[in-house]
Amino acid sequence: MRISKNYYLFGTVILFIVLISLVFFFFNPEEIVAQVGVKNTYLVVFLISAIGGLSTLTGGAVFTTIATFAAGGASSLGLTLAGGAGIFISDSIFYFLVQYGLKSIPTTWENSIEKMRKWIVRHPDWMVLLGTYIYISFTPLPNDLLMIGLVIGGYSYKKIVWVLLAGSLTVAFLTTYLGNVILN
Repeated sequence: MRISKNYYLFGTVILFIVLISLVFFFFNPEEIVAQVGVKNTYLVVFLISAIGGLSTLTGGAVFTTIATFAAGGASSLGLTLAGGAGIFISDSIFYFLVQYGLKSIPTTWENSIEKMRKWIVRHPDWMVLLGTYIYISFTPLPNDLLMIGLVIGGYSYKKIVWVLLAGSLTVAFLTTYLGNVILN
């Protein structure tokens, strides 16, 4: 029964990606914004960023959505704030999930986790925090692995919260800007 639930979840994620892709393929950005409505655009961006950012598979949909709405004429500031807030919330949720889940790691993984922890704490805090900001801000890669590393490295949420927020807003701004430049 557990396997069927995993297949169901995987199928749902794939279906979500396919549906979003089809919408972006068959409709241009202006039509999408007109259909959704400018006021609803920010809510849609926020929800997709908050939910889509939780998974490695759906992270690309976040950037595509923000860029499409930017090209469709939605406010850059609104998209940056809505998308950045959603990405921030999704990264925060994942951080706490990792923190909770780390307690139930099999003992066979303890050696690998300890090696990773030692590698992370060997670097000064400013370097880890700057690297975190650069990774979140300037790469379209999923933040899941980064959150795992930060938890394993013993970084408290209080220590990383401002870096997560700044990085999330930066990547949303860059995506909005590139959506305006490239798609228009």
